[in-house]
Amino acid sequence: MIDRNPDEFMEIFLQPGDCFMSDADTRLRTLLGSCVAITLWHPKKKIGGMCHYLLPSRGANSEPLLEGRYGDEALFLLLREARHLGCRPKDFHYKIFGGADMFSRLPKNTRRTLPQFNKEAVGERNIAQARDMLDDLGVHVVSSDVGGMCARAIMLDNWSGDVWVRSTYDVVPVLHRDFLLTA
Repeated sequence: MIDRNPDEFMEIFLQPGDCFMSDADTRLRTLLGSCVAITLWHPKKKIGGMCHYLLPSRGANSEPLLEGRYGDEALFLLLREARHLGCRPKDFHYKIFGGADMFSRLPKNTRRTLPQFNKEAVGERNIAQARDMLDDLGVHVVSSDVGGMCARAIMLDNWSGDVWVRSTYDVVPVLHRDFLLTA
């Protein structure tokens, strides 16, 4: 790990639906539940990015403007920015995070009255979408931390490509794991 003084870099926090690409002087962070984040990092140019999406796709009722809330559109937006910076999708290291089953703990009567909980879990569909999109691009996923029933805090250091993951179970602040996923 390369330690840096916080005054030497910019930190960006991504909300659900956000996509961001930047240079080596940036750290990107987000919090995930059933949402998925895809990170990409260019080892030579030290350019990295992250998208944080809520649902796999918008479906047939697509609007003309792309939105980062949907996996297929979020990755497209991120890769469009990479191309503007002169990079090809295959030049990046990709990592996938999130997709937890955050809703299985809801009371059964709540799950019955909300139709979206009667379908395949949102987190599982988000993970499948990420893997399918990256397979379609023909790129290799370097590492991932997906599924389960825990929330995750993700941090990408663009100067090194390191992604830090902190996961917690339940709502109590108990650290389940705190590890580094390197390229």
